[in-house]
Amino acid sequence: MQPILGIDLGQTKTKVSIFRNEKVEMVPLCGSIGSIPSSIAFNNEGRILIGNEAYQLGFMQPEQCFASLQTVMHNKDKGIKIHQNQLSLSEIASGYFIGLKREIEYCLDERIDNATISIPQYNNNKEIHWIEEAAKSAGFHVISILREPMAAFIYYLASGILKDDRGLYLIYDFGSEFNVSIVRKNSP
Repeated sequence: MQPILGIDLGQTKTKVSIFRNEKVEMVPLCGSIGSIPSSIAFNNEGRILIGNEAYQLGFMQPEQCFASLQTVMHNKDKGIKIHQNQLSLSEIASGYFIGLKREIEYCLDERIDNATISIPQYNNNKEIHWIEEAAKSAGFHVISILREPMAAFIYYLASGILKDDRGLYLIYDFGSEFNVSIVRKNSP
């Protein structure tokens, strides 16, 4: 089985794990064990920066940085001008995933294409499609996109924390947004 990335594309932070050899481990993005800011920026040479590098550039050159990919998604403009170039919102999102893929493959020292992406609960279907297309344009094979509470529920099932065959479960997420989902499990 080929390795699969789990990308948690949060409102403010991104975390990445990898499932390979029957176990899950965190990917140390940009030297960080935990998470990186979901930030994207373009330096003066037009190079894509993500994570801490992008976040820090935002203090010096805020017009070239987005503190969160979600901010880009909710921007109502048709595009943004960066370094005399008009970039569409899709190009910016694609740039984020290109930078993320580059960083992941550098950290792991191998090419990884398969990914499942978890997103905040509030993303609508258009935004989900937009995220999927941006990830695909960066070279990811997107296996699925899950809202965060559902991703948590699947984790609890896979890890054996939920042992009942059936039940009604309240899944809550205390991330940057308070999300609640009610999930019914009908069979094993």
